[in-house]
Amino acid sequence: MLKLLVDEEIALLAIETKHLISEKDIECIPEKVSNAIIDDTIAIGEIKQYFTADGWTVVQQIIKMKKQNSTWLCPVCSEDASKNRSVVIDA
Repeated sequence: MLKLLVDEEIALLAIETKHLISEKDIECIPEKVSNAIIDDTIAIGEIKQYFTADGWTVVQQIIKMKKQNSTWLCPVCSEDASKNRSVVIDA
């Protein structure tokens, strides 16, 4: 789940060495952060321990922005799935 917000190298460093992730390590451009971060089935609070206080604030801000401007693009056809109840792809 950390890799939704930071590079794999930073995520591994945080897990293996207890390095706290700061705001400078976090992807701050909401469009570059996967929409999976706003999935209700993800327990986002479980990763709080890996962030500094400022880093966690940035994570919360990103989630808030993503929820306000959520667009779900189909990975196959790039159709905006948030405009329709469902999308069926004939592949």
